[in-house]
Amino acid sequence: MSKGKVCLVIVNLGKGGAETVLADLAKQLAKNHEVHICVFDNLLKQDIDPRCTIHTLLTFKTPSILRLLLIPFISFKLFRYLKAHQITNIISFLERGNYASCFLTFFTNRFNHIVTVNTALSQWYKKGTLAGTVGRTLVKLFYRKADSVVCCSKYIAAEMKNLFGVDSQKITTIYNGIDLDKIEKHQEGNTDIDNDVYTFIHVGSFYEGKNHLLLLDGFSQFLATSRKATLILIGRGYMRDKILARISEDNLLRSHVIAPENVENQYAYMYQADCFVLSSDFEGLPTVIMEAFACGLNVISTDCISGPRELLTQPLEIQKKLSAEIEIGTYGILYPVNNAALLCQSLCVMFDDQVLAKKQQQHIHEIKGGFDINLMAGSYASLLKFDTSD
Repeated sequence: MSKGKVCLVIVNLGKGGAETVLADLAKQLAKNHEVHICVFDNLLKQDIDPRCTIHTLLTFKTPSILRLLLIPFISFKLFRYLKAHQITNIISFLERGNYASCFLTFFTNRFNHIVTVNTALSQWYKKGTLAGTVGRTLVKLFYRKADSVVCCSKYIAAEMKNLFGVDSQKITTIYNGIDLDKIEKHQEGNTDIDNDVYTFIHVGSFYEGKNHLLLLDGFSQFLATSRKATLILIGRGYMRDKILARISEDNLLRSHVIAPENVENQYAYMYQADCFVLSSDFEGLPTVIMEAFACGLNVISTDCISGPRELLTQPLEIQKKLSAEIEIGTYGILYPVNNAALLCQSLCVMFDDQVLAKKQQQHIHEIKGGFDINLMAGSYASLLKFDTSD
């Protein structure tokens, strides 16, 4: 039997989380299948397996105001490519990729279409706003037409059913996987970390949703208790200058926060740190927490929608949300969103209680293999459908 064919659809191959998931999935699927990747533009920041074929659907830059209006045109271009290469399986990523792929169902049912949801859309599309109303309407219109809707967390799966009306029979939860072998191979490298000083680390893009300002406020309060530690910030983004300005105006932060530029190997820093801290307002399933597990780090996170609670607590109470206290989970510490005082308390608990830290590390060591990318790829592969003649 020849290899089956599958097309992965996304806006571009930039440095985002969904793009990384696609690149990792493509590499694994390419071991047994013919993999095509259709993108809207030619931005390429991912390391794509050479066995994959990349095709750009648009040959011109798209003004922001036209991006949604061009979905039918992009969908038609995608249809022609799939037909020419006799591809019937589609896995799409991010909203515009999902819209363009789902639009195909308006004029053909020849495809097995798998939509992926990697963030809590209720947090992107807020009620009472024009953008939120349009976004929610499009999700309800398009996502119901997919054959399968793969959600990266159980919370998001519940949201797709209850908020967006997707048939529960179509919904599958598949946790995003990580390449454990790749992470281990990259543990060596030069860093700015002093191994004699306790080190907290945050890895994430500099934008509002990651809430670096909360992290700095909480860490400043921690330093004010006369405890000594270093905070490493790794990432790129348009808010970097604002974050650096906040650091420079605080005497405590200025001497205890390091924000290295253009870091190519974040894992070397993570392996040498002690505790990973997430300060996000919302997430999907934060891959960086799983990466922290792989690097042997303790973890502190906001109890944000949706993934941290699923990763750090057992048994899972999916609808529980902290408001006025911290929670010591099996695999880490949770604190309420946007609460610097309780972030400070969490930092102090992890810093002071080495018995707790070691206990949580033992639990993490027992489960980290469950996030291996091969398991994720196998779950996706089980959703693909091929003719016996393929």
